[in-house]
Amino acid sequence: MLNFMRKGASSIFIKILLGAIVLTFVGFFALSDYAPSLNQPQGTTAPIAKVNSENISYGLYINELRQRLSLYPSELQTKIRPTLENQILSQMINDKLLSQAASASGLFVSDEALNQKITDELNVSGKFDQKLYTDEIRPNFIKRTGVDPEEWMREQLAKERLVESLAKGGLVSSQTLKDRWLVKNAQVKIKKFEAKIDDKKINQKEAEKLTQEWISLNQNMEPTTELLNQEKSKEELKEEEIGPISIERMQQNLGGYSSKELMECLVKLKAGETCQKWSKQGNKLVTFQLLERTVPTLKTEDLDLIKEQTSQGNQFLIQQKTSDLLLKSAKVQTFNQNS
Repeated sequence: MLNFMRKGASSIFIKILLGAIVLTFVGFFALSDYAPSLNQPQGTTAPIAKVNSENISYGLYINELRQRLSLYPSELQTKIRPTLENQILSQMINDKLLSQAASASGLFVSDEALNQKITDELNVSGKFDQKLYTDEIRPNFIKRTGVDPEEWMREQLAKERLVESLAKGGLVSSQTLKDRWLVKNAQVKIKKFEAKIDDKKINQKEAEKLTQEWISLNQNMEPTTELLNQEKSKEELKEEEIGPISIERMQQNLGGYSSKELMECLVKLKAGETCQKWSKQGNKLVTFQLLERTVPTLKTEDLDLIKEQTSQGNQFLIQQKTSDLLLKSAKVQTFNQNS
């Protein structure tokens, strides 16, 4: 298995996956004594930084730090570590901001594009081992970094598309155009759930509990009537069907850019599935169940037209969205982790 991974270790994705598996084999805490201890209450999912409303996991940060330090002789690691810590954290914050700007600009990544990227990265000698990926690579990545590799890769692809579009004057790949066309033209219908936070009736912790209960009921195909009609919270809970409308319009209905996690659900979910996340919008928690999805056929002439429109006007839009997010409204908070 390790030989299989080493053959493809030229890419960043493979190196992180390889590091996750090797670390599991040699022992979760045994790689080195210089890295901050992962044996602390926060664990790998604890935030090392928060960019707008999204966390950067401590596990992902420390995994990258360990890999970078391993490139230096042991006698230099202590000296170089502070510099690497700053470089890595700054780069992760920049990457997160760029992926957010990509989403704000409509550069979303479809499941098709994500699966193709994973297959390409793990394809050695014309073979992709799905079982190896599902049973070992993905769970070990999550265990080591506290992040699902598919969510991480989706963010990286979105960031790459933004950079690509800016570098090429708005000209982007066919797959990016197809994904954008999907967002504008696919029709979806949802069952939306809102839990209003009112400290006199239900506080945020109670609203989160009720939202999770609604998600579980829908996931198990059980009725939500009893939950919605609870005497204490029935005025604070709301369920409604919306659509069919385009994914792009539905995103606005669900809170626009502030609901990035819900947008990912809109793109990824199959009919009947419920988003496992929620978005806080003002004093409300919002999530949904996807009821229907209709995707029209994309014709070659449609793709050519999209490409022409993109090359003419898209660069300005993306530059504007990127500038707004990166320069005007970004909120970055870092957290100290005890070494």
